[in-house]
Amino acid sequence: MALTKIPASLLDTTGGLDLQGNITLGDNEQIQLGDSGDLQIYHNGNNSIIQDNGDGHVQVLSGTFTVGNATLSKTSAVFNSGGSQDFYHNNQKKFETSSTGATVTGNLAVTGDLDITGNVNSASVTDLDVTDKTITLGAGQTEALSGGSGIIIDGSG
Repeated sequence: MALTKIPASLLDTTGGLDLQGNITLGDNEQIQLGDSGDLQIYHNGNNSIIQDNGDGHVQVLSGTFTVGNATLSKTSAVFNSGGSQDFYHNNQKKFETSSTGATVTGNLAVTGDLDITGNVNSASVTDLDVTDKTITLGAGQTEALSGGSGIIIDGSG
């Protein structure tokens, strides 16, 4: 049922609507904001939806913004203002940004090429498994650019 008349006693005459209680809407009934329903908030019977139909984009402004389940017993993501952006799997942090880059906790599976600029530093790595049996150093480079390519084994012998 559409609300067609609001009693004057409910209106804040200084320029707003002052409600003391809930706004209850049925499934698929929407809260619409903007001249053409640019922003819609509703529940369709299965999902709760925030839909932006305008020219811009939805902005969530917060010091720290956390995405999780309804009781926040499981965290999916934490966006810290001016700090790290953290992503979780089953409440365990797996990806975290920092001022120097990002850290992945666990395995990183890459489909396609992995292009690295800079050094690859590792500690306590016992195996380097190459499935196609080929390691190519300086591929596509001129001798002047790849002249230092090689494998150095530094140790006792």
